[in-house]
Amino acid sequence: MTNYKINRQKNTFFALLAICFVLCLTFFFGNSKNKAQGLIGKESAILNPKYKSEICEIRLKLDREELRLTKQNGIWFGQSTDLFFEADAQKIERLIEELCSKRTIYQVSANGALFEDYELDEKNGFNIKALLNDQTIAADLYFGKSNFNGSLISLRSSKNNNILQTSDNFYTFLYIQTNNWADLQLVKTQTGHFYNEEVLQCTINNQPFQNTGDKNSPNTAATQNALNDYLDLLKTAKGSSLVSKQQFENQIPCMQIKIETLHKIYQFNIFTFGDDFAIVSNGNSFGTNCALVISAWTYKRLQPQK
Repeated sequence: MTNYKINRQKNTFFALLAICFVLCLTFFFGNSKNKAQGLIGKESAILNPKYKSEICEIRLKLDREELRLTKQNGIWFGQSTDLFFEADAQKIERLIEELCSKRTIYQVSANGALFEDYELDEKNGFNIKALLNDQTIAADLYFGKSNFNGSLISLRSSKNNNILQTSDNFYTFLYIQTNNWADLQLVKTQTGHFYNEEVLQCTINNQPFQNTGDKNSPNTAATQNALNDYLDLLKTAKGSSLVSKQQFENQIPCMQIKIETLHKIYQFNIFTFGDDFAIVSNGNSFGTNCALVISAWTYKRLQPQK
């Protein structure tokens, strides 16, 4: 047998040996990992889906901070220590959907002494409490830390000592800050939406909206198109945060926008707020006490074009 054939056979043998070695390692560590975890998945929902349409309040709590989300006459509001505001209804509905959706849930332990290790104790755990129309508590949950790669999150119910894990679809909801739950749109999604055809008049600083390219013909199609573009701009304008509107009560606005529709008048008073600006919506029948903070760039966009 030639040296060439011998070397080729040796190379083939070592290649096969290496493949077998890798497969053995994969099988061994894979089985060891599964045995160490000992997790058995069960298909279930965290919150019984039959309660989905009945949830009227969600309480979020982290240590001593608390934020309440309440549904009143079909409209979601939020309340913190200082602010009462219109909430992001779509985000709340997504949270409810995640709680009620069927998912794989693993039981890690039934030892309550391990709560702190998984950050599921009352001090470190993020508490989500869902209440029904009759104030019955449908769920009282604590969410803790994620696993090493962030794919699973720990959770437990206040009803027992079971420590569970499930896919971490909740990371966008585990925040207590107002800005994470507020509707930061200038024209509120739930209560402030108006349509172009409903607008009877738009005034800016007490002056009727005009197409600046044709001031002598304020009722032209060009003016209507410009007004429609401006209304679309108002609908898409968004702020960055909320502050109490009480501090602007004795100030004169630097800009005022008024929209008159068939059913309602929308008025937005804009005030300087440091390097930014704050918008107070007047005629609010819902009792919210917030001003919307916008950037100087957004403020400039809201001004009539010259």
